[in-house]
Amino acid sequence: MKKSRTRIYTEKKLILGDIVEISSAKFHHVSRVLRIKKGDIVSLFNCLDGEFLAEVVFLKKRSCDAKIIKRIRKEELQNDIWILFAPIKKIRLDFLIQKVTELGVSGIFPVFTRNTIVSRVSQQRMKKYAISASEQTDRLSIPEVFSSAKLTKAIDHWPQGRKLLVCDETGNGKSMIETLSMKIFDNVSQWAILIGPEGGFEKAEIEFLANQNFVTLVSLGPRLLRADTAAIASLSCWQSVRGDWKRAS
Repeated sequence: MKKSRTRIYTEKKLILGDIVEISSAKFHHVSRVLRIKKGDIVSLFNCLDGEFLAEVVFLKKRSCDAKIIKRIRKEELQNDIWILFAPIKKIRLDFLIQKVTELGVSGIFPVFTRNTIVSRVSQQRMKKYAISASEQTDRLSIPEVFSSAKLTKAIDHWPQGRKLLVCDETGNGKSMIETLSMKIFDNVSQWAILIGPEGGFEKAEIEFLANQNFVTLVSLGPRLLRADTAAIASLSCWQSVRGDWKRAS
């Protein structure tokens, strides 16, 4: 058998000995781009069952069947960190989704602020890029991609117990590293980070956010960062202090 690092996410139940069908767009990528053939080995994974090696046993016109032959990873406990952001233009949005997925987010939540330039985003497209990034970076989980919402609505329906760090470009927030290192947050297990729009939050929005008891304003330093850069920088800070970067690979 050939060893393969071709990883394919599936929502189907994975059980040793079962045959799983790989179909539709996923099959097109496997057959046309990766040129998988009968007898080749692929990895199938999801966050509930773990990761398994599977042998391609039958090729059809628009799908193929793969027999699960070996479990190589058990399900794992994942970070619980969301990223909220004001939508940006398509190419940079695709980049943002890829990078925050690589950095281990569990939730991706686009929110519309008063200065958001983009009027709508595709939830399906974001999920597609999140799945692709997970397949390429050895993640078992796929981040949940939430439907977009207005900032005020997202805050009004905020889940109890989840801490929200708001990246405030006005300079009112403390250093993000300093904030994350505070002992009062040692028992927090559910986190979220909010990145503002390219034009920044309006004063009323910052005041609205600052008045929420689950919000802490933080600073990413003296320079103004683009939204995608801020997302990467803030998640890197969180991972280095509260995430899994201290864990051996």
